[in-house]
Amino acid sequence: MTRFPIILLVSASLLASGCGARDFGDLPEDPKERALLCTRAGVMLIGATPLKDKERFDRVSAKGRELANANGFYSLFPGSNEDPGKALGTEAAIQSAVGSHWATTINTCFKAYGIDEEPVPELPREPYERTVVCAAAIAYDNLGGRDMDAEARIIYDPQAGYLLHKAAILAGGADKLTKANDDATTRLGQVMTAGTARAWAAECRRSDPKIDKAAAALPTDDATALTICDDVLSFAEEGGLAKGAKASALAKRYAAAYRTVHARFSAMPTPAPEGIEAAIKAVAESGRLDQIGDQCIARFGS
Repeated sequence: MTRFPIILLVSASLLASGCGARDFGDLPEDPKERALLCTRAGVMLIGATPLKDKERFDRVSAKGRELANANGFYSLFPGSNEDPGKALGTEAAIQSAVGSHWATTINTCFKAYGIDEEPVPELPREPYERTVVCAAAIAYDNLGGRDMDAEARIIYDPQAGYLLHKAAILAGGADKLTKANDDATTRLGQVMTAGTARAWAAECRRSDPKIDKAAAALPTDDATALTICDDVLSFAEEGGLAKGAKASALAKRYAAAYRTVHARFSAMPTPAPEGIEAAIKAVAESGRLDQIGDQCIARFGS
């Protein structure tokens, strides 16, 4: 987990850097909002740096203080030099505000204030590992700062859920779906610490358009389509990872459809293992689960 060493931002100097024209890129125009965002990102950088790497820890701590001086944090938030936490907020507030993107945001801030940028971790290259990391990054980025339900599974996010079906096939088949979800859950903690979820999610979406738009129609055979729909709607009815997501109108719509589909699925002969395998593979080749779920509702009703 990321530490939040806010006290390390206490500055020995309140002198701001030069006032020349700066390129703030996508940073907020309002100086106070910009200072808060950049300083929170600095806290995350320091907290994610291992204490045992003393040279790097001392270096990023000094850069965090330099950034806070340069962006006017101490003057814009009176009293913050003695207690930065009053302005920065709680650990949860900092994580919610910048947790999904601090690794890239901090470099935008550093660049704006003439401070050397930090290296940003890259997505894994191995196909299975890349797919489960993409699932974790997208699921976290889709939270948009909302609190995650402690009981939620990565597969409840419709875009991440598609990727986990894809990962299961890469790992050997339908029986690897639980493994893929468990591996993505492990990677979620790593993504949250790395601060790369937003950047990685964008890269994942660019490399696989089906994350955003499902590409295939349901099979014409009802038995195969029901097997697919029973799988997809069982996850779509959860509504995502956020607290309270299952109570949303959309989740309730999928839940009603799941009851209808599951009743029909349960009434037909139990699919052979190869039928289950074909269904999971079809999802892995189709795209995001909610859009497949919409096809199921159009086909079988709700």
